[in-house]
Amino acid sequence: MRQSSIQCFYAEKSEQVARTLGVSADTGLTIAEAEIRLQSYGANSLERERGISVLRIFAHQLRSIIVWLLVLAATLSLALGDTAESIAICVVLLINVTIGLVTELQAARSMEALQKISDFRTRVRRAGETTSVNASDVVPGDVVLLEAGDVVTADLRLITATNLEVDESTLTGESAAVAKTTDPLPRETVLGDRLNTAFKGTSVTRGSAEGLVVATGLATELGQISDLVRRAESNISPLDRRLDNLGHRLVWLTLALAFVTIVAGLLRGYQFADIAKTSVALAVAAIPEGLPVVATLCLAQGMWRMAQRNALVTRLSCVETLGATTLLMTDKTGTLTENRMTLARVLLAESDVDLADSGEETDLLAERRLGSAGTNEPLWQALRIGALCTNARAETDKPNSFVGDPMETALLVAAVSAGLSLDDLAAQAPRINEYTFSSERLMMATVHTEGSTHLFA
Repeated sequence: MRQSSIQCFYAEKSEQVARTLGVSADTGLTIAEAEIRLQSYGANSLERERGISVLRIFAHQLRSIIVWLLVLAATLSLALGDTAESIAICVVLLINVTIGLVTELQAARSMEALQKISDFRTRVRRAGETTSVNASDVVPGDVVLLEAGDVVTADLRLITATNLEVDESTLTGESAAVAKTTDPLPRETVLGDRLNTAFKGTSVTRGSAEGLVVATGLATELGQISDLVRRAESNISPLDRRLDNLGHRLVWLTLALAFVTIVAGLLRGYQFADIAKTSVALAVAAIPEGLPVVATLCLAQGMWRMAQRNALVTRLSCVETLGATTLLMTDKTGTLTENRMTLARVLLAESDVDLADSGEETDLLAERRLGSAGTNEPLWQALRIGALCTNARAETDKPNSFVGDPMETALLVAAVSAGLSLDDLAAQAPRINEYTFSSERLMMATVHTEGSTHLFA
């Protein structure tokens, strides 16, 4: 059973949404009620395609009419006693099928591995206690607790929000983080402007919040998109279409060639059996045995090159489809971004300092060290203040990697590249207060204690 998301929950106060869901925001669901709702509504996961079997991928390699023409050619060659020709065609078919099978099987297994990576845990309040559960076990009515770096596991009506900003690029395409509130909104508010809602699949870049789960699984906005993609009809790629047309032409060509040969032979008085063998031999010779192998090798090379750039393609023919693309439709900003920033230049009172010569954070951390920061006191102080005045944090399981607002993570990357220790900074100047960013101040500031004095960053 799948639930429908609560209609216009964003237009109601959070207290009313909680009453509709039959839950107290202070205590959350009981464990027993959560189990009952899990059985009723189903797991909070997007329905996945069943794993593609080796047999199915193998069958896909035999869909081309060119392949069946080669099978027919090998059979006729064997029937005519030309064993060498038959073996050669079979070897060509085997090479073609093997390359396509191995390449598409690797892509399919990689996609399945990516789906498993998306399984993670989330913090919820149940029976008055904060606990961690599998994201798939979250149910409507659960109170979910969010903080910077968390991925939202379901559609939430926010109850509280403290300096909360959410990256909704996976849903709306907007690269800038969205500041969230808890106030009710007009019923006509469109999806991208629902500031009191956190959507499944988005990530928290700053602040903390609590939210009521109003939709899970396919009932979420992301789930509806996933369902549309899953049910979309798969179109034939341009290459498959052209190869299919070529195959049909070859069929008619070989039939016409065989017919003309037989008629001409009979008119000249040759025996029908000899004429039939000759016409079959000519028909076999007209079939290009090397065409499938050449096409498969070219597409496989393209797929491997894309894999080296972290792009997965599930079918070989899709590579040609991408190559034939002449028009890209983007969002209204007309940009395609990676939602990542790099500190490129620091404007100091005396002079400007260029820092970035590469857009890759890994290059900053592993190869290029900001040696000038140690001797340039103003630069060192600027990087130090930038590292202190941030809510981004280091990831525990990934060294030299940070989560949070892209601008703040860029400041931390630059500070670490300069040789600053974030742990030492926190110990030397612990934070005692924060002035959050606002539309009135247009800035964020933090207050730290440093010895017997205060430091404003």
